[in-house]
Amino acid sequence: MLKSLDQKFQVRLYKFGKDAERIQRADQLAATATASRIGETLEQVLAESSSLPLGAIVLLSDGADNSGGIDLQTISAIRRQRIPVHTIGFGKEHPDKDLEISDVVVPARALRNRG
Repeated sequence: MLKSLDQKFQVRLYKFGKDAERIQRADQLAATATASRIGETLEQVLAESSSLPLGAIVLLSDGADNSGGIDLQTISAIRRQRIPVHTIGFGKEHPDKDLEISDVVVPARALRNRG
């Protein structure tokens, strides 16, 4: 896919972790970061590309930990610039040790320093 895109477009590659880091080749990608911080790194990519014509963003993620989420300001900036974001998910559909909290029940009041 990357070779095909590279023949028609100027392609910039980034890996997402704590920050977006520009890379030169896809083989420089490694799943070493503890979280993707997609919202913050999308903002960084938009800022770096503000003087360039940006045709689209292709985002690949396993979706395991997307700390922070994407805020409305970032979504608005992407919409304003009319940049399509194509997402491609990969990895396990059902992780081995996945936990989701669906409800929490706590008392309305508690005594201080009572363990």
